[in-house]
Amino acid sequence: MSGWLEVFALLAAFAAAGGFLGVICGAMGVGGGAFAAMIVLQFLEAAGFDGPGALRVAVGSALATLAVMSAQAALAQGIDWRRLRGWGPWAALGAVLGGYAAAQAPEAGLRAGLGLAVLAAGLRLAFDDGRAMREPRMAVKAALAVALGAASGGAALGGGAFAAPLLRRLGAEARAASGLAAGLGAMICAAAALAMLTAAPPSAPPFTLGAVNLPGALTAALTAGAAAPLGARIGREAPARAIGVVAAFLMCVTGLTLLRGAAGG
Repeated sequence: MSGWLEVFALLAAFAAAGGFLGVICGAMGVGGGAFAAMIVLQFLEAAGFDGPGALRVAVGSALATLAVMSAQAALAQGIDWRRLRGWGPWAALGAVLGGYAAAQAPEAGLRAGLGLAVLAAGLRLAFDDGRAMREPRMAVKAALAVALGAASGGAALGGGAFAAPLLRRLGAEARAASGLAAGLGAMICAAAALAMLTAAPPSAPPFTLGAVNLPGALTAALTAGAAAPLGARIGREAPARAIGVVAAFLMCVTGLTLLRGAAGG
């Protein structure tokens, strides 16, 4: 593949992945980002970028894409800045740790980590009873935020899969929880993407720094933003419970598939 043709194929793959991701996130709301890395990986492989570093590049680039998408969503929905200051720095610290672990882990370990995180997100969605919790003490809140950042950053979940339900349990109204989760997601994904710059994949597409393809991530973010309204319309017209069941099922299947791939590798 010639140089310009390779670049065109790369950007086309990221554009298609972003459009698909925008529809998924728009329809599912928070939690749709759980599929980001796998969507990017599938389109990269379809475009011929299927080398041994493809999974790591997919994770790093998905994190950068989700950072932009989450920031846009947070600004559109509104953010409780006081709560963000309480949760954000600890979540970002956890995201750096999770992102660095994803950058350095062997591919089988990375697949296993992704699989466990996506499976946990699916099971949480399937069995969450929404029971209210009291606001934890500062030490507990910090530990929860670090764990949230590490799991979400290391697995490119975007934060919403775990953050929004946790915040609702702590008494936040649904829209406020979504806005705050999006703000946390932006911080988590940006911090984890920076950590992924330390990766050295054995092969990577053009213009990849560490494990983050910046032109591809920006292209995916643009097409995701354009496609999100279509997904939101689908989400409004479909029964909420049906969307939740489908999302939980797909997350569990994706997680189990990744774990199977890790075991086979």
